[in-house]
Amino acid sequence: MTFSRSLPFIVLAVLAAGCATTPDAPSRPLRLEIGPTRIAEECFALAAGERIDYQFEATTAVDFNLHTHRGNDIITPVDVKRTRAQAGVFASPAAESYCMMWTNVGAVPAHVIGQWRRLRR
Repeated sequence: MTFSRSLPFIVLAVLAAGCATTPDAPSRPLRLEIGPTRIAEECFALAAGERIDYQFEATTAVDFNLHTHRGNDIITPVDVKRTRAQAGVFASPAAESYCMMWTNVGAVPAHVIGQWRRLRR
């Protein structure tokens, strides 16, 4: 087969290789109203090595964590106290279910606005 005849096959192979990666999932909005001394959670499952990108802003300081339950233990790889804004990327070391949790430690309602999305690459 000559180069000119094999060129369409080469182009198809390159295009197929480019499509092999799974695109990132669309962003999921966060719009939470958390009463005084209350919590809110957003839970999801991650595959081993899967990552999430998250960011939020709050109208008043909140405690924020990302955690998983392993039997009777709670593992908290992200734990931030009294924050009004947070952003980060978390990679799951194993296939597990996780929750992002906001705790309103104040005396007035906290409004949290942000987004998160899965990163598949």
